[in-house]
Amino acid sequence: VWKGLVLDIDSELPIEIIAVAQTGNTIECVLRSRSSQGQLRPHAHALIEFAREYPTSIDSFEGVEADSELLNVKPYDGILFHGESLHLIKTVLVNNETRLVAELSLFGEPSDWDNEQSRWFAQAPLMDAIFQGAILWTSLSRNSRCLPSKFAKARYYQPWSAQEATLDLAIESLGDHRLMAHAKVFAKDGSLIAEVEGFEATLDASLAESFAMNELASLGSNESNV
Repeated sequence: VWKGLVLDIDSELPIEIIAVAQTGNTIECVLRSRSSQGQLRPHAHALIEFAREYPTSIDSFEGVEADSELLNVKPYDGILFHGESLHLIKTVLVNNETRLVAELSLFGEPSDWDNEQSRWFAQAPLMDAIFQGAILWTSLSRNSRCLPSKFAKARYYQPWSAQEATLDLAIESLGDHRLMAHAKVFAKDGSLIAEVEGFEATLDASLAESFAMNELASLGSNESNV
């Protein structure tokens, strides 16, 4: 949905996403930064359109047979750069040319990051787990990395709850530098929590070096956020 911000090494920049206008079922949002002098600068705009009804058919998860060779994969040891507060992927169960299935541990509340917030607008930990899953798939399947760039639709069928879950990421198309996928996240009972359609990411082998140079900070740490 949002294009990334490029920062100098060791620099910090507070950013926020705010809703600025609503027309019917559509909300206009702005991504903006705040300078040390308090000056606001907009970087990107997005329109969020709320559906009027759910699809008539909702999938459920039937389970998969885990690939024993994947159980030794450590997502946060040399692949993903996220700090402990964002260690959402527990185990990779399936990885092939068209699919990644992984066990998730969804946790985190808005108040952990901002004392003034009490609920997630878009279930941020769940969304980030999907993004991490895409990076993990490109590493395991293409020896590359990807940078999530946009998605078309996100549907939430259940309210946010910290819980164990399963990510099922279906790769729909893959070009030299572009990945498209459809993601679904299921609860332990197999019910659908959320799905993301039209997910896109940019593939670039050089991202592996960039990821290795940075780590997203854990809550309470003094590391720099990137």
